[in-house]
Amino acid sequence: QADSRRDTGEAPGVDPDDLQAFLDALAKEGVEEQYMESPLIGDYLEWRVSARVAERMEQMGRSMEIRSQRDPVLAEAIRLMGDAKTQSDLFAAAEGLRGGQGQG
Repeated sequence: QADSRRDTGEAPGVDPDDLQAFLDALAKEGVEEQYMESPLIGDYLEWRVSARVAERMEQMGRSMEIRSQRDPVLAEAIRLMGDAKTQSDLFAAAEGLRGGQGQG
């Protein structure tokens, strides 16, 4: 899927039919039905596959954006890096978030 999306200039993502085929394959491999029917697990798998498709399309920035949707630490790191003009700014902002923890 990543190759065809890249070749046609599409954005990273997951086609619903392809996602269903993936879920069907997992079920055939023996993943228990209770897991396959869980909306939370379905949402997680769609999120994870979307990030992986972006990586395979060599769009690491988009992959990080997708990952940050469920990773608050990554989301904050991306925000800090975007706000910092220099490495010193970045370290100062990170230290400000820590609130001086670990100093004694």
